[in-house]
Amino acid sequence: MVSEDLDKRSADIEKKMMDAYKRPKIAIRLDILRRIADDIDADKTLQEIFGSPVSEKIAVYAEMNDLRIGDAKKAEISEEQERTLLAELEKIIEKRAQEAQ
Repeated sequence: MVSEDLDKRSADIEKKMMDAYKRPKIAIRLDILRRIADDIDADKTLQEIFGSPVSEKIAVYAEMNDLRIGDAKKAEISEEQERTLLAELEKIIEKRAQEAQ
């Protein structure tokens, strides 16, 4: 039973890895990342959650082929703070994406 569970988990992991390689690759110019970081630092809502400068408290990290932005130290934040973080980041990134086009 344990062996079957391990085999299933291994197969699931292998499938996720293969699926990740099939996804299209993305690129974000470094000047755009710099502007996003500046916007994140200037965001008063994010300063209330993380302190200032915000960019020293959060990080961009890769998960398979996904780039994520999140708490650099994995500190506990409430669900409401997490929703606020994601909403603010979405606004900032969307603004910069429009400028890059």
